[in-house]
Formats: sequence, C-alpha cells, structure tokens
Amino acid sequence: MAVNFPNSPSNNATHTENGYTWKWDGTTWIIQSVAPPGPTGPAGPPGSNGNDGADGSDGGPGPAGPPGPSVTGPPGPAGPPGPTGSGSGDAIGTIVAWAGDASNIPSEYQLCNGFTPVTTALQLIVGVGNGVPDLSDRFIVGTGSMFANKTFAGTYGVATAHPNYYALCYIIKHSATPSGPAGPPGPPGSGGGANVTTSDTPPTSPSDGDLWWDSQNGRLNVYYQDANSSQWVDASGRGISVTQTTGTFNVSQQSCQNCQVNAGVWVKTGNIVHVDFSIQHNGGSVGDTNMRWGGQTQYLSINDSSLHPVVDSTIHWDRRFYDLPPGNLTSTQGIWNGSASVTADGGIYNFTGLAAGPGTQSNGKPYGIYYFSGSWRVA
Repeated sequence: MAVNFPNSPSNNATHTENGYTWKWDGTTWIIQSVAPPGPTGPAGPPGSNGNDGADGSDGGPGPAGPPGPSVTGPPGPAGPPGPTGSGSGDAIGTIVAWAGDASNIPSEYQLCNGFTPVTTALQLIVGVGNGVPDLSDRFIVGTGSMFANKTFAGTYGVATAHPNYYALCYIIKHSATPSGPAGPPGPPGSGGGANVTTSDTPPTSPSDGDLWWDSQNGRLNVYYQDANSSQWVDASGRGISVTQTTGTFNVSQQSCQNCQVNAGVWVKTGNIVHVDFSIQHNGGSVGDTNMRWGGQTQYLSINDSSLHPVVDSTIHWDRRFYDLPPGNLTSTQGIWNGSASVTADGGIYNFTGLAAGPGTQSNGKPYGIYYFSGSWRVA
C-alpha cells in the first residue's frame, strides 16, 4: 500500500506507516527507522464452502483512462565513420609515376599524354586551353632559371644518347578522392525521464517522481504524490537503524582467593557489546595475604546471560600497582597485562594463576588491581 503522509505537518512531526517511521524537517520527510517484520502466524483451518451468490447485473462501461505520456527521446549518437575511400589523398594536379599500364589507371587520374583534362578542376590548374603535360618519352626537370615552369622540348628516342632508365606511365590526378560510404545510424535515444535538480533549496513546481539533490545536506529526495498530499521524501536509502544502550552488570568469582569483584559497565551497539570491570584484594587473609585468581579452578563469571558471547572470545586485563609503602617494594612492581578467554556461558578463565598485593592504603587505593576490558558479538 502506498504511504499516505499527513497534510501541513509541523517541524519534527513523525509519521509511522507500514512498519517505517519518517520525521518532517520542515522540507522533507526523513526516514528514521526500520521495523523488523513480525513472525508469520500459523495458517488457519480452511473455511466451509459458502452458497453460490446470485448473478449481479452487468455494470456500465468504465470511463476511458487518460492517455499515456508521449515522450520523444533525444536523437541517438552519430554512427561510426565509414571506411576510408580507395583513392589517394593527393591534391588535384599531382603527378605520380604509375607502376601499372594505361589500361588500369586509378579512376581519379588520367595519363600525362598532352590530352585535354577530363575535369574542370584540373583544367583550371594546367591553364585554360592547355592539355595535361605530355610526359611521353620525357624526364621531369625541376623548374628553375634554365627551365621555365610548364615548358618542354624534345623527346628521347632509342637512337638518342640517354642515361639508363626505367620507363613508367606518368599520371595526373583530375578528381578528389571520393569519401567512404556513411556509417549506419546510431541507436535511438532513450525516452525522457524525471527532472533532476541540484540545489540548496527545493525546486519550485515539482512533479511526481522528480528528484532533488540537496547540495547543502548531501541528500537525495524524491517528490512523492500520495492519495491526498504531495511532499519531498528522503530517497537516499533506509539503511539499518542501530541503537546504542548502556547498563551495569555483576561478575561473580569461583574459588578466587581474597578477591573482591567490582560491578562493571557495558555498552551495546547493535549486537556488539563492550564490557569493563575490575577486581581487587578484599581485605581478607585466606592462606597467604595475596589476592589470587586464574588457573583451572579460580575463575570469574559474567552473571547477565545477555552479555555472553555467541562464541568463545577474549578479554584484555591490566594489573596496575599503586605506590607501595617504604620497605615493601618488590621486583614485581609496575604494570602487567595479558588476556583471558571468555566462554559462551560467560566464564572468564586465565591460563595461569595471578596475584595482587593485600590491603588498602590510607588513600583508599589497593596495592594492586586488575582492570578488564573486552568486546564481542552477542545474540
């Protein structure tokens, strides 16, 4: 079912429909959250067959529907260029030696035999009333002070003294090289579509389906017309709604010696949880006076099952020492750190047993304290 937004909403008004919630920012309905679908209920039993109803009377013809839009797409792109023509690209009037004979001269050339030019273009080049140069039995000599342009004298005969030679036909170009055939037409252009506007402010007089890129907020909007109203709606995607929650939790200890476990805090982002807590000496004196934990029998447990990891994970710990009284310094003062495993049932196990000094100083701080911090995926 199409979404039906309210008319004339006030700023920050919300509208929920079909499991989704939008918020009005004064210009556009912005998607806020996605409601997950509920579970499918069981199928009901089939009902009994009802009696056949009486035949209804024929309805009158319905009104004719409105004509569909007629949109002409832009012209398609130009077709590719046709293949190159078979002739040369030389200018009209060019004289070249031809390795064939007079019977197969290219169509845009004629033999240099003194005959009349076959085209007006060539006639204008050689001079009105002149024939083409007659190069039969002649060499071409460059124009200069001894030989005027377009003059000739004598020919070579077999009995005439002449240098070694190789005789070829001279031909002269009389027509431009023809172009190749035109390429096929390009494909037709696509039909017209919705208007797209890029602006800091909404475009005026929009139509249903128009798009507006809000360049100030970097958001794409579509103009949506429902049953009784029209408005800009955020079209940049629903995304996934992720909620962050926080709380406290308790950790119990199993057979840990002189161990006080302090309440912890957790932060959940989606299905990822981060936990922090600490343990310290409880002031007792069981066995020796050190606090001891870890190993196979002395472990900690997270009581809240909603904080248990989906699979076995790891938690990091740091042991910090505060100032020890004079004369009580040991070779172990400083900072220790390491990691412990967190099982899917919330147990925190360290491979070896660890200890911390006893008692509390006059400033209220214990001599040694373990800080735990870790993150993992929960159900």
